[in-house]
Amino acid sequence: MHQKLPWDLIGLLALTFSLIACGTEKRNEGLAELQRVQSAVHEMSVVVTVGANQPEFSRRLTDVLLKVGDIQQSEQQCTAKFRKNERQNVEDIYLHLVHALDAYNQSKDFFGDVHKEQLDPFDGDYLFGQKRYDALQESFPGLQKLEVAVNYPEDLGGTKYWKGDMLQALWKYAGNEEQETRGLIGRLPQK
Repeated sequence: MHQKLPWDLIGLLALTFSLIACGTEKRNEGLAELQRVQSAVHEMSVVVTVGANQPEFSRRLTDVLLKVGDIQQSEQQCTAKFRKNERQNVEDIYLHLVHALDAYNQSKDFFGDVHKEQLDPFDGDYLFGQKRYDALQESFPGLQKLEVAVNYPEDLGGTKYWKGDMLQALWKYAGNEEQETRGLIGRLPQK
């Protein structure tokens, strides 16, 4: 003869299954949000690959930033949808996405010719100074080091670097950060 389950146990099992289903749904929403933001940031690497002039690049970056929206709010809401043991990974993903967006944003100031052998550093606005270079190196750990374009005496402005070289370095950095996010998202179990 089979023993009947008490109603308390049946209710507890139903609640457990309901919580699991709810948790899975929230987690799937979190994964979708991560992929949405990562996909928007990836659009910038496509823009860089096909080549864009400064106005087009700036317009597309503005579009991406609008598409992403408030990234801090997205991170807070998204992180809460994951289990505690996955939240650090989600926070790391957002950190890489923020670095990529920041690098793309900073790169707007560095459009310039990269054919330095044909350029006269005294003619045009192709160079930028050591102070800005140092600030970018500090802001973006792992940013490619650049060759010095000219070493002026301090009273004439000091060491200068080619803008076009920094543009390429920032784009490469942003692309690497975005690539890292794809790997981290891929490590999250896709349940």
